[in-house]
Amino acid sequence: MCLLPPPNNIIMLFFGKKNKITEPEINVPVETIPLEFLGGANPVVQYKDVPKTVERAVAPVLSVPEKRALDATTTVGAGGKRHLANLLTSRKFIFVGLGVLLVVFAAGASAYYLIPYFSKPPVVAVVPAPVVTAPEPLPVVVEPLPVVVAPMPEPEPAPVLTEVAMEFPSVLLADSADYDNDDITDAAEELFLTDVGVSDSDNDKYPDGHEIYHLYNPSGKAPVRIIDSGLVTEYANPVFGYKLYYPKNWAVASIDSNHRDVLFSTLTGENIEVRVFDLASGQTLSDWMAVNAPSERLDNLTDFTTAFKLNGKQRSDYLVYYFADGPRLYVLVYHTTDSNTVNYRIVAKMMARSFQLGTVKEDVLMTLPVEDEVTAGLTEPSVAPAPLGSDEVLPPEESSL
Repeated sequence: MCLLPPPNNIIMLFFGKKNKITEPEINVPVETIPLEFLGGANPVVQYKDVPKTVERAVAPVLSVPEKRALDATTTVGAGGKRHLANLLTSRKFIFVGLGVLLVVFAAGASAYYLIPYFSKPPVVAVVPAPVVTAPEPLPVVVEPLPVVVAPMPEPEPAPVLTEVAMEFPSVLLADSADYDNDDITDAAEELFLTDVGVSDSDNDKYPDGHEIYHLYNPSGKAPVRIIDSGLVTEYANPVFGYKLYYPKNWAVASIDSNHRDVLFSTLTGENIEVRVFDLASGQTLSDWMAVNAPSERLDNLTDFTTAFKLNGKQRSDYLVYYFADGPRLYVLVYHTTDSNTVNYRIVAKMMARSFQLGTVKEDVLMTLPVEDEVTAGLTEPSVAPAPLGSDEVLPPEESSL
């Protein structure tokens, strides 16, 4: 069987225009090595920053009911009534908790008071013993005895009152704080209205402690006696007649009815004691100290003269003073509290400097044991200070603070 092309195709083959056959172009991507990498080169590769826009999702707008529903499902403790966050915001839980605490407190208080009551031992009733009536005694006939007159016994001598031993402060006590170093502690500055930070409060070129020692007003602008400043008061003993100055806001109390022992006290508990002793015949200060002050030493005393020319003795720390007047010895002693510091040493100096003797009321002393008169044996001071109010310059022994 011979297959021939259609007649049209034969005609077109010999007589028609030949169609040019075009083949489609083939585009094949060829990847070649960049020139920078030829020959084993390792160039630096630089990247381009291409900005990128990211669209942020917009939160949907919720209505009020939807917002409350969302909060109810997402908050802490949502869905659990017993959750701690829900319990703390529940009024019912708060009231119930307070009620439980109140019951526990009431139960504890009741137990505290009732347990000791119920734990008391039972009271045992004491049945009194039956009273037995004794038979009446038979009458006794007593014959009179001969009367014998015994001699009257001789009267015994009246007992001598023994005095309580006096206490003396330690010689190792130091002053409390003294900021301006004017011989007046900061605690004592309030008594005399002086400046804690200035040693010369009235600016008269004399330190405040120096003026008080010589009985002048440390806070006055003119030379004024301290007794006229209103800062101190004069005390006069109603029996023994001695006088001295003391701070006006200190308390004064007599320990005995005869005013032999008097205390001048401050609110801090410290006090200054003035006590009167009777000296036996021929008894000296040294003999008296051996009996009444065995802890004190006579060689620790120096001569002392008051502003009123009364001679005496003072301890080297200005806390103990002795004054003799015939058969009597006057002792001035500073007492501290349990502290090892002294707040008012300047007050002891002022009281001793202002000490003066007066008239003793003999009618009151008639009720006391009679004692012989002796002298105290105190020596005269080697250097006497200038009289109070004098313009003379004080000697170094008395002017030094």
